[in-house]
Amino acid sequence: MLNMTIEIVEGLRKGHRFTIGNTETFIVGRSEFSDLQIGTSDMLVSRNHCMMEVHHDKCVVTDLNSKNGTKVNGRKVTTTVLNNMDEIKVGNTVMRVIIAKCEMHSLVCGSCGAVLSEDDFGIYGRDAENEGHLCAKCWDKQLKSMKTVDYTSFFELAGSKGKTFICCKCSSDVSKTADSDGLANEFPDSTYMCHNCIDLQVKNVNINDMDKNYFILDEIGRGGMGIVFKAVHKKTGRICALKKIHPSTTPDTRTIKIFEREILVQSNIIHPNLVRIMDKGVVGGNIYYFVMEYIQGGSIPSLMKNTKGMVLAPKTATSITIDVLKGLQAMHTSGFVHRDIKPSNVLLSSPANEGCYVAKICDYGLAKSFVNSGNSMIDITKTKGGLAGSILYMSPEIISNFKYAKPPVDLYSAGVTLYFMLTCKFTVNIPDDFFKKLEKNVSKIQRHPLDIILDEAPIPILNRKPDIPKSLAAVVDKAVTKRIGKGYRDAGEFILELEGVMELEGWNK
Repeated sequence: MLNMTIEIVEGLRKGHRFTIGNTETFIVGRSEFSDLQIGTSDMLVSRNHCMMEVHHDKCVVTDLNSKNGTKVNGRKVTTTVLNNMDEIKVGNTVMRVIIAKCEMHSLVCGSCGAVLSEDDFGIYGRDAENEGHLCAKCWDKQLKSMKTVDYTSFFELAGSKGKTFICCKCSSDVSKTADSDGLANEFPDSTYMCHNCIDLQVKNVNINDMDKNYFILDEIGRGGMGIVFKAVHKKTGRICALKKIHPSTTPDTRTIKIFEREILVQSNIIHPNLVRIMDKGVVGGNIYYFVMEYIQGGSIPSLMKNTKGMVLAPKTATSITIDVLKGLQAMHTSGFVHRDIKPSNVLLSSPANEGCYVAKICDYGLAKSFVNSGNSMIDITKTKGGLAGSILYMSPEIISNFKYAKPPVDLYSAGVTLYFMLTCKFTVNIPDDFFKKLEKNVSKIQRHPLDIILDEAPIPILNRKPDIPKSLAAVVDKAVTKRIGKGYRDAGEFILELEGVMELEGWNK
């Protein structure tokens, strides 16, 4: 693993030194979000000029489409890997980088005190909270203790205990088969098919079985991590969503270990507003997949596409957001931060009544494990298949502190999601061809997306949608503020204020 020391050899802060550790970022510029703020008198420096990143095997500098460019050893660069003793010039400031391997022997298990190997680091611990790390043995003990939790109250809340299950095709009673794995009550929103209907269904499908446990019925969608299929569990007939991970996102044994840890942990966080993970597996030695509840109502974007004006009613949007926040509250209490809350990562149940949905967060923890494992923040802004669209939901706090992101970054993203549901617009003005240009070449767009996140003030929502209640507008504007420490810091606080709006406006969820 590497760290990088930055020594200022010319400029206003000559003599200062900064050290960046593994998987950290460092922004240079004139804005309040810059880690190295260069004085406003140097007008050759942009507000967010460049970013330096440290990975386990390389150090990278990226120009953030600055007005006057970033030079490495006298040559202008867009993105380049740094070598030891390289000199970076930003305006009138020159920085020398000193790259060195950092020793891992000082890292010990937070429970038993055993020395951790480099392979253990970040796999058997909670990176998100920086609370220390656990060795494999202690981590296994913790997981076993999680499984002893009594979830009876959850089943009663979901109304699934003692439920009769019927085939979604022919309406025959499949309760016995549905609970043949003893898990039917844990998935109250799932639907089932009898074996006769499964046989009829799979005859018309040209996709091969994923493995011996699942039939693939149809493709649901594609994203940055891979392909999502509608599938059926052969033993129980339970309809589920199976996400096949693209081999390019599982490059090494370390990433696979992280994936397996995340799957195991997330499957034990049970809450009505979190999509439950059911299973995982591997096919062909390198194609990993995981299986989730199949939520029939689709995602927020699919609901918006089928809504007049492509915006949701304030009552519906507020109700969905409260559900999202309750799911986040459960995650945060368990020590996890999602990092990728956006409309497409919120799935909706089929409404029992018009406009009344149950929202569930999906892909929690997994985006960190796969998509961002080994990738840089710059990679995220350029990735096709959905990740580029994530950046406008990101909090400024997450850019310079991704590894140790705290719960408020999720609350900001939930606020931007609410803003989007109400307006079908982002909190800042984005050109129509922004994402198209972004996927082709970041350097050709007028402003770098990270600069927009860090520096562009959000447009008050009443300027976008003047007919929404002022009480709701005040909550939304607070949620999407970029002023440090002024947004919501706790999901419970955000929920209480939205529930207050629901009560004030006479909206009964």
